[in-house]
Amino acid sequence: MPRRKFHIRKMKISARLTVSSLCMCLIPVAVLLVLFYNRYQTTVYDKLSVSKKQNLELLAAAVDYHLIKCENISDSIMMDATVQSTLSKNTGGVQELDPEVNAAVSKAFNNLSLWESYMKGFSLCSRSGTQLCSMGFINLKPDDLARLLDASAGSREFKQWTFMQDMKDAPYIVLCRKIFSTEILGQHIGYVLIYVDAEQLFDTVGQDSAEDAGAAAGTIIMEPGSGKVILIDNHYSSLDSSDVFSYFDPNLLNGEKYAETKVFGADSVVVVQRHSKTGWVMVGVLPKEELVTEMNQLILQFIIVVAIILLIGAGLLVQIRRSINQPIANIVAFTKRVAQGDFTKLLNDPSKDEIGYLSADIDVMVAQISELFAKNEASERKKRQLELDVLEYQINPHFLFNTLNSFKYIAELNGITTISTGITSLCNLLKNTITNSEEFIPLRREINNVSDYLLIQRIKFAGMFEISYDISEEAWDATVVRLMLQPIVENSILHGIDEHILQIRIRACVEDGLLVITITDDGKGFDTSDREITKRKFTGIGLSNVQERVRLNFGEQYGLDVESSPGSGTKVTVRLPYTPSQRE
Repeated sequence: MPRRKFHIRKMKISARLTVSSLCMCLIPVAVLLVLFYNRYQTTVYDKLSVSKKQNLELLAAAVDYHLIKCENISDSIMMDATVQSTLSKNTGGVQELDPEVNAAVSKAFNNLSLWESYMKGFSLCSRSGTQLCSMGFINLKPDDLARLLDASAGSREFKQWTFMQDMKDAPYIVLCRKIFSTEILGQHIGYVLIYVDAEQLFDTVGQDSAEDAGAAAGTIIMEPGSGKVILIDNHYSSLDSSDVFSYFDPNLLNGEKYAETKVFGADSVVVVQRHSKTGWVMVGVLPKEELVTEMNQLILQFIIVVAIILLIGAGLLVQIRRSINQPIANIVAFTKRVAQGDFTKLLNDPSKDEIGYLSADIDVMVAQISELFAKNEASERKKRQLELDVLEYQINPHFLFNTLNSFKYIAELNGITTISTGITSLCNLLKNTITNSEEFIPLRREINNVSDYLLIQRIKFAGMFEISYDISEEAWDATVVRLMLQPIVENSILHGIDEHILQIRIRACVEDGLLVITITDDGKGFDTSDREITKRKFTGIGLSNVQERVRLNFGEQYGLDVESSPGSGTKVTVRLPYTPSQRE
């Protein structure tokens, strides 16, 4: 059996209305739910990421506060007169354990207003790298100390923070400061190193900010470049970033952005803050399951709200269906009666909606149809009478041509050549005007029509004008609108003739795919800026008809262009698309 094609019009309007309403409700709600979920997920991630980012910034600011204390202590050591004197004299790299230097440095290091328990020691070194004095239990490995001092000497920075391990592999943060002479500007005379316990430093930061005690929770600190993890939740770690993060490089993420990754195998969202003083990469971790739980709770509330909206929409749908179906049923029954020829009753629907307006229009239409039936017979009779009248007053072109040919024959018998020639040209013009139904003809035929017209005009204006032609070879066969040039030439004769012989020139050529025809005369001319004169000379039936026919057949961009000035004649340019016609 052939498969039946489904067509929407096979469904009743009520069914179509129900289906469309459900589609209009359910589909947008589903799309809205998906968009809302993605949007809300992004919003939640952004909000929590910004919050975590702010925590990292507060943590970094708190750490900076304590690191500045260490820098102030190093300033006290650097500016001490005994230290300056000793380092200025120590140029040979010989170790000098001067008790006065040790006492001065110890006093500066143990400044009661600046000293903190996480400050574990200091070292004073000469410019050559010789350690002059040291306090505390921290001793760096000689090779590590030498590399640190070499890096500091080769750097343009006068201070730098470095994460290092002492001889017992305990982790410390080391502040290395260059010491410059206070007497000789720019003279480098030594180094001072302050040792800070990293774990104790971050514990102190948490104690100082009781309200932000959780600021460091879920925080991972890494060395830049190497990817080595220094601290995880304030505790020293020897892990690599690849052991902590999956498919994510924290060194590549900074600013207020976030990224999704796995932290120790758990799906998480992370944000990154780079510490300005030390260069550390500080990573804040947000477990993703906490974010998903919060989103699911809000989505459940959203679904409940959508369900309530759908129930309200269903109730409104029932009422809307009734308000549409009943009036339509009345219209259907009414049109059936009208189809059977019953015009005695009307709908008379007083409603002000679209169906009410439609019913009123149908009532008007039925009343008009009833009147049309009564007028139809009279109208048909009148139409037949008009057709007879038209036939009665029609002019037979053959009768006109035969009469003119008789006049021509008599003129030739009597030797009146001018009249004979004029009648011949007039016959040609009438034949082209009355009997020719072609809209488009070759330019060659149009020029012939113009020539016949000019022969007739020479009878009236004998010796008062001359005509010349300049037609290119390919322009002769170009397609033009029939009777296009004669009104223009007529305009030149009627408005251009004065006391001298009027020279009219018709030129036609093909330029860039356009047929360009110019009709130029050296007659009186006129001022084209004077609207009244222009309107009087060029808004007649002939020229306006030519302009309208050209534009209707070829487009608004084509037509006539008139140039003229008093005493300099007139130039009319016609531009058409070039289309060669078949040779006749």
